[in-house]
Amino acid sequence: MLWWPKAIYESLPASYLVAGLTSLYELPKPLALWPGCTFLCAGALAIFMRVQYRNRRRLSLSSDELRHVHRQQRMVDRRAEAALKEFEFSQSHGAQRRLTRHDIPDKR
Repeated sequence: MLWWPKAIYESLPASYLVAGLTSLYELPKPLALWPGCTFLCAGALAIFMRVQYRNRRRLSLSSDELRHVHRQQRMVDRRAEAALKEFEFSQSHGAQRRLTRHDIPDKR
């Protein structure tokens, strides 16, 4: 399966719509009709299908599953926050040690 970065994937339908409008505006009318309409239809279809997929997926998850997913996300966030605090502490502790040229007792 083709993997695209999230920013590109999310902006793809809007890019189709912009390409369709641009080709309709910039090219001579008979020449621009086919690609302009094709891009507009592709963008509208991609947006419609994405909305349908997300609504179906949201409705298929029960409240227990939603709570479980939310709990997991909070746990990941807490771990990331703890790792960041640990990193910041180690950086400031190392800087203080370099400035004073002696060991500072480990006070957490």
